[in-house]
Amino acid sequence: MLDNRANNRIIVISHSNPDVDSIISGVLMKKILYSKGYIADYIIPDEEISEESVEICLKYGINPKDYQGEVPKNANLFLVDHHKTDIKGNIIGIIDHHPTMEKIECNRYTNEASSSTAMLIYKLDPNVFDINDIKRVAVANLVDTNCFSSTKTVKDDKEWTINICKEKGFNYEKMYNDGLCLTDTSDLNKAAVNGEKSYCYDKNKIKSSYIQFKDLKNDKIEQVINILKNKINEEDLDMWVFITHNMNEFKSNAYLITDKNCEEINYDSVTSRGSTIMPYIEKRIIKNKER
Repeated sequence: MLDNRANNRIIVISHSNPDVDSIISGVLMKKILYSKGYIADYIIPDEEISEESVEICLKYGINPKDYQGEVPKNANLFLVDHHKTDIKGNIIGIIDHHPTMEKIECNRYTNEASSSTAMLIYKLDPNVFDINDIKRVAVANLVDTNCFSSTKTVKDDKEWTINICKEKGFNYEKMYNDGLCLTDTSDLNKAAVNGEKSYCYDKNKIKSSYIQFKDLKNDKIEQVINILKNKINEEDLDMWVFITHNMNEFKSNAYLITDKNCEEINYDSVTSRGSTIMPYIEKRIIKNKER
């Protein structure tokens, strides 16, 4: 897989503010590297991890807080569930499922359509993983596709998840409920930055966040938009993309917020931020530049 396996320690890192798939992917990647003879550690450098992600991971035997720490300087980095990072180091491997127009230069780079990055890692060598790991891959598929309602869903991954739950005796109904990942909206300031991620498209500084709900009034969404307009000014951003997933109607809205206005885009399905919405934003910014 990689060279010089015995000589260099590898640090596996998820994207900032890691979600369930990103955390599970980090744990699985560390395990597969160990199985191939590498010295590897999984580190989450974030000081805060969303309570939602922690709660779900704990149900499946992973405590994300056990992996929090500082990444050593000039470390050999293996990125999972993202393809670029602000952390300084030598990127020796990447495995991701978020499409990009950027040219990525890395000797070991995988970016394929998949219901989760965990699924891609599992496919590298299924024999490495035990029954608990398999269950984690299944729940990563459910969580990252909003229970296969998202445009990110890959048909074969859905069939694998359903079949493996039957074969291994997993409680699919319980896992399905966990996969909906409804956002706590009791505190709108917290909800506004749920799943926060940062991007830079042609020097445009952008952040995104999302909420998933079954019943949320429009006035609450307006309040969140106003909260994010303030954050744009405070953080000197060009745009904040706020995404709502209505899990009653299985539809999504994207609000493209700037300091002056807010453009709304409606989708007829639960639409993936990573594979559909943000790539659209990237293409639009580049297209506008070329005019």
